Formats: sequence, C-alpha cells, structure tokens
Amino acid sequence: MNTETELNARDTWNDRVEKSCVLHWDGRLDNRTDLLLLLADLLRDDNSNAAIALATYERWGTHGFVHLLGDWSIVIQDQANGATVLASDFAGVRPLYYSVQRGRVFWSSHLQSVVDATGISELDEQYIGAFLLYGGCPNRTPYRGICSVPAGHAVCVSSTGTKISRFWNLPIRDEVHYRNQHRYEEHLRALFREAVSVRLQTEAPVLAELSGGFDSSSVVSMANHLIRSCAVPAKSLTSLSYVWRDSLDEPFIREMESFCGIEGVHISTHEVPVISETQVGNAFPEILQPLRKSVASAASRLGAEVLLTGMNGDLMMGNWFDDSLQVTGSLRRFRFARACKEALAWSKILRLPIYRVLWQAVRAALPARFTPCAIYGATDGSYALRSTETSLDPGFIYRLGLSEAGNFFSDAWMQAPPERRKYFRPLSMMLELRILQAPELWQHLDYTHPFAHRP
Repeated sequence: MNTETELNARDTWNDRVEKSCVLHWDGRLDNRTDLLLLLADLLRDDNSNAAIALATYERWGTHGFVHLLGDWSIVIQDQANGATVLASDFAGVRPLYYSVQRGRVFWSSHLQSVVDATGISELDEQYIGAFLLYGGCPNRTPYRGICSVPAGHAVCVSSTGTKISRFWNLPIRDEVHYRNQHRYEEHLRALFREAVSVRLQTEAPVLAELSGGFDSSSVVSMANHLIRSCAVPAKSLTSLSYVWRDSLDEPFIREMESFCGIEGVHISTHEVPVISETQVGNAFPEILQPLRKSVASAASRLGAEVLLTGMNGDLMMGNWFDDSLQVTGSLRRFRFARACKEALAWSKILRLPIYRVLWQAVRAALPARFTPCAIYGATDGSYALRSTETSLDPGFIYRLGLSEAGNFFSDAWMQAPPERRKYFRPLSMMLELRILQAPELWQHLDYTHPFAHRP
C-alpha cells in the first residue's frame, strides 16, 4: 500500500528498520524511564520517544499502546504486515486525521492538509447535525470520507481493509480504598504533583491558563511551586488570562498572580473578540479563533513551548453540587443505616425531602431492565442524554438519526456502578469528541491538561 505522509511533528523519527518504521510521532511520553527498562533489548542505540513507541508496538502490537502514558499521536509503517497503523492517546490531545482512497491512505495532524491532498470538498451531513446538537461528532470531520483517529484507538489500514481497535477502556471498575482518610489526600496530592511535573520537562518558558477558579489556580500554584523549588527543568512561569470589562474573575486572577509572584498576560475579550466574521477557523468551524491567535502570538513572544490548562478539573475533582447518588453505593452494599445517614445529609444540603433522595438512589440501584425509561436522562446527569428541543428541521433529524445521542456516542459508561455514571458519561463524551485536542493554532505548543493525566 502506498502512503501519503506529511511530517509536521515536533519529535519525528523515521529511521527504517526491517519490520516497521515510525512515519510520524507527535507528543510527549511521561513514563519513558519505565519503558526504557522494559524494552531495552529492542531499543538498541535509539532512545527517542518515537523509538520507544515503535518498540512497544513490535513487542505487544496495537494493544501495547496502552503502555504509552502522555499526550501523543503516531503513524507506523508495518512492513511485515503491509499495513499503516495510526493511533492516538486515550485523551486525543494530539490530533490525527486520515482518509483511505483507492488503495492509499492520506494522513496528517492538520485536517486542511488531508483536504488539500485528497481534493475532498463534500460536507458530511452527520457531522454537521451532530455538531449543531452536541458540539461535534465522534471520529468524523466536516468532510465526508475524512476521519479522525478515535482517542484510545488504533486504526490499521491494509490491502484487506481498515480495522479500528480499542487499546484503552474507561476504568469503570477501578477503585482505591484506604483505611485512613488522610491517605486519599496524600495519594491525590502525589498524583497531582506528578501530573503537573511531567508537563514541565522543558527549560523553555511555560504558559498556564488562569481564570481565578480552583482548577486553573491549582495548576498554576503547583507549577509555580515545582519551578521555584527546582524540582523540574522549567525555569519560568507566566499566567494567561482572558478578561473583560467588570469581570468578577479579575480580582481572583490578580490575587493568584500576587501569591505566586508571577507576571500575567491578560487578553481582553473587549479588544480581541470571541467571534469574528473574518476568523472562523480553517477546516474546522471555530468561534475562538481570534483569541487563540492572540495566545499564539503571546507564546511566540515569550518563547513558550508549553501551555497548561485547568480543563477537566471539575470532572476529576468531583465538583458537583448534587452528588446524592452516592447513596446508591451504600444501598447496593446493603448498608442501609449508612444509606439513610447519607440521604439525610444530602436532603439538608439540597433542601429536599429525604424520601426523594432515597427514592432516586433506589431507582438508580435497580438493574437497567427494571428501570423505567423515564429515569434515563434524569436531571442529575447520571444517565443518557435526553433528546432536547431543537430548531433543526425534523426531517433532517430523522434522516440522520440525530434524535438519540446513543446513535453517536458509546454507552460503555453504563457499565459503571450507578453512583459513578455521572462522572463516566461526561468523561466518555469528552474523549469521543476530542474536546481536549490541541487547536491547530496551538499545535506547535505542548498544549496539555494536568487534570487529564491518565494515572
């Protein structure tokens, strides 16, 4: 099979070996040391990230990609099997697109490059409809015949066809239990420190988004602590904030900058519009193009190579006002006294009758086949998305099957315990829509999210 390639990665390695070679590597490996020990016999004299990824594939196949921790995408030419393998990390941070036409596979980390190379101009109606309803469409792009490599999957293209295989699954059954409550705090802090630390392995200046909220402030505080204590190679930190007239966030932003003793770049949405008729994105619809162009200019001016965000923080830290479905966990374990105590506490917090809290928990604990359809789409967000009213033409919705989110999104999150589904459903949707993906204007940066650190 012929392969059309465009090498536009920050870290590319394509030294041919007998069986296979890396055509494209873009990203960062957080567990290099562990992998070097595991794969020493295959690495020979090359210890680059791309060589480690290739050795991982040679030893374990596509399922081995689960061992690669970090933000990355890769394309491998498998000479032995006559295949081109494309894969993306579990969060889909580093973009990768492909199109298979007449025995050739076109791929690139830039969608526009695939559009130009293939000449495809026909729009994908399913993508358009899902974009209008859900903000995107899993594994699709605005162009019919051009796909996005699914996060946590490998796409194997050969003369016999295209095969997509999953190498990472939602950790729906993984739980950590300690006897001592303080151990949870210690474990969380250690993981968070690691999540920020692995993203500061550069001596270039670092940018970190700062909104003044808990998530971004936590990232900025930890990054500042690590840099000032010389625990990481990074030498300097600059915060990046979006502000507007009479912004209620600005006092908190200023307070964090003062506390950390750092300078901040403030981009005013009054001076730089969120939406502009003349800047609507390239191959993808984009409303934040003007702001992102300003950020790219600021990063270039500072010489920054890393852009940290607080994205995914609310989800990872369980920042829900109503998390009363925790009661379901006690009910499922037949701890009825504990369930009543928890329900009473939630009823006081939520100012709801205790019977409502308990009844909701009981319904959630029932097997799906005994659960009334009305429960699905409950306001607590623990079940599937409800169909919502829309201004789209009913015929268009019916023809494309847009009335049900299940036609587009995986329901693997439903296998999680009922009290945890409200966490796994948005996580699953976020990963499938590649919400954490680096925008094209920022692909030259290590645009990365500590709260999406896989461990």
